[in-house]
Amino acid sequence: MLRIISPLRTGLIAVLLLAAIGGCASDEAGVPGTTALLPFASSDAPITASVNIAIVSEVIACVINSYESNIHCVNRSDGSVTVFGREGEGPGEFVNLSGIWRSRDSHVVAMDLAQERLTFFTPDGTLVSETRLSDAFQPRLLRGDQLFGIKVGIRFVDGGLLSDYVSMAVNAYSGEILWERADLADAVESECFNEAVGTSTPNGGLVYQVCGHELAFFAHRDASTATVVASPSYVEALPNERDVSAHVDLIGSLSSRPGGMSASEIEAMAAEFREKPKEWLLKPISFDFDDQDRLWAATTHDRDAFSYFDIWADTTFAGSVRVQDRLMGFDIFGSTLATLVERPPGEDGISELAIDWYDLSEME
Repeated sequence: MLRIISPLRTGLIAVLLLAAIGGCASDEAGVPGTTALLPFASSDAPITASVNIAIVSEVIACVINSYESNIHCVNRSDGSVTVFGREGEGPGEFVNLSGIWRSRDSHVVAMDLAQERLTFFTPDGTLVSETRLSDAFQPRLLRGDQLFGIKVGIRFVDGGLLSDYVSMAVNAYSGEILWERADLADAVESECFNEAVGTSTPNGGLVYQVCGHELAFFAHRDASTATVVASPSYVEALPNERDVSAHVDLIGSLSSRPGGMSASEIEAMAAEFREKPKEWLLKPISFDFDDQDRLWAATTHDRDAFSYFDIWADTTFAGSVRVQDRLMGFDIFGSTLATLVERPPGEDGISELAIDWYDLSEME
């Protein structure tokens, strides 16, 4: 039986009980050990191409409005919205607003990839400070002073382009490189090790995607070996129609041809995409940790009426969690989970975006 946890009447708290793998049956979608959550609050979000979301307090979450080059912060308690930032190269302005996080001081931290600059704001939009970052550094996660990410290098091989990734961390307040490591693939000894999809753990370790539905856990960032485990929740599935539509829209937006692609080209591309099983992890935002240091890995399972997370305690699979609607991005702050989701398309075919809030304070 699928366990569904709904909000309590007092305080509207959604309770999560992670069942043992052998002690809970699969849900109707075939994912083992699944517990379903219901949100205790929802907030509107602007239409955007960005999947970034950051919880900056128990009641405020911020997302990127990519079409206006600004940051949109909503207070779930009273529905108030604060918008700040704009396109430009000056203080508090953005050329390529590519990521947002919460700082140790509950500031909103915005990354401008084009200007290689971090900008710190208070939640009301007041500019606090700026940090210049090293060339080609792409942040993934901010924890305390440490900003984890990858440095991307491009080289020509046999007439083509090949990307090289170096995992590293910098001080978010000074830009100083704290550590970097380029030999992680050698330590895992796998041809399909994916250094572009990874994160640092709260205890100083690292975790990355390996082949398909496998993860490589490094106990410490200097560890010479990794523990590779496969997700027992993985179910091979073909893309749904919302996946296909998103893929077609993405390819169309990248086309440099005047007038875009023809209808026949789009249909051929869609037909080919429908026949390929979906990847396991949701990208580019795949990982986060809760207040008990458990890894939440966002998967591509379903992503229509519902979306799913794998939960890992160290290298042990602890269960699967189901949330509502099509997951785009997520963030965890203490015992609060906020998901940026795409609602089902309306009669006009447009899917609205929203922020759903979940309480994890009773998680066991």
